[in-house]
Amino acid sequence: MNVSLINNDSVRGIIKLEIVKSDYEGAVEKELRHLRQKANYPGFRKGMVPMNMIKKMYGKHVLVDEVNKIVGENLFKYIRENNLNILGEPLASEAEPSHVDFDTQEDFVFNFDVALAPEINITLSKDDVLPYYQVKIDEDLLNKQVEAYTANFGTYEKVEDAEEKDLVKGT
Repeated sequence: MNVSLINNDSVRGIIKLEIVKSDYEGAVEKELRHLRQKANYPGFRKGMVPMNMIKKMYGKHVLVDEVNKIVGENLFKYIRENNLNILGEPLASEAEPSHVDFDTQEDFVFNFDVALAPEINITLSKDDVLPYYQVKIDEDLLNKQVEAYTANFGTYEKVEDAEEKDLVKGT
């Protein structure tokens, strides 16, 4: 497994994951053995279906799942370990698309575009003045907001009479 970051500029980059067969081979075999133990097909006793038959039926699906799991784990592990400040989620790269064929390839390369948070250095001195705003809230606005919260987040109660603004639920 080889994971690297290619910086296009200060705010963009491509994370490149190179996966070789030895990275996923053990997990795929383990999952196929697990499926074989549970397999129940006519003509075979439970758990005695030949491994070649299991590989033909489930091999590609298991391979795709395991490679997907490895890509997800290692991508976010790389981001955490290298303290990359990214904006949003990594996306499959359009500039360098990954050409993957699970039928013929054993080694895979995946490219992800990432948006890096820019470095911001703000220095303040004693000469800098920042405005302080004193917000005044009138009583009418406060009462309207309280009424809105009670209408949206109220509780259900059984009552005999309903008022005009009440939300009525019937059976």
